[in-house]
Amino acid sequence: NVILTTEHHVGKAPFADMTYTTMKDHPKLKVKGFQSASKHREKNSGGVAIHWRNTMTNVTIWEGQDLSGTNIEEIGLNRCWIKVNCEEGPVALCVVYMGTQTTRDENGEHNEKLFSILDKDCDLLKGKGIPAIIFGDFNGWIGDGQEGIEGNRKEVNLNGERLMQWCQRRGKHIVQRESRVTRGQRELSLIHISEPTRPLYI
Repeated sequence: NVILTTEHHVGKAPFADMTYTTMKDHPKLKVKGFQSASKHREKNSGGVAIHWRNTMTNVTIWEGQDLSGTNIEEIGLNRCWIKVNCEEGPVALCVVYMGTQTTRDENGEHNEKLFSILDKDCDLLKGKGIPAIIFGDFNGWIGDGQEGIEGNRKEVNLNGERLMQWCQRRGKHIVQRESRVTRGQRELSLIHISEPTRPLYI
């Protein structure tokens, strides 16, 4: 199992993910030639979506652990799952949005609860022998040390610590092949762009 945190460029890719969406029916949620699954918080407050090509008939939407009526149901809207039936068996893909890192860590409890929801989801999948690939925006800096990424920014924030601790506990790996990415004047952490170490057979 791997964790895949990425911003996809659609191009010829079979999948694309989106975070920071603002409305359920916003036109930017629609990508020509793609179907999508999405989760939305209150209107104008954001959500997540994952797209796959119309030609792919081996994709199904999976809701994950049923959180209906619980006090974490709203937090669960920050992740969205699909299952892909591959030649080697099914694989589950999930796009996630973690709350931003603030000085006082106001989103810390929210993010910890979201990781606990991912635990529940992954436990269900593990029980069925289905590997999980998780990607999206973790708003985490994981540094360039032994647990981080070589050549990455040196700082580690609380979101980054939570991500690394979760990966270690779940036996997952942060996958990264790009050394540095820049967009205009904004330098991005290496955590923003990743690729799996082996292709998915889809």
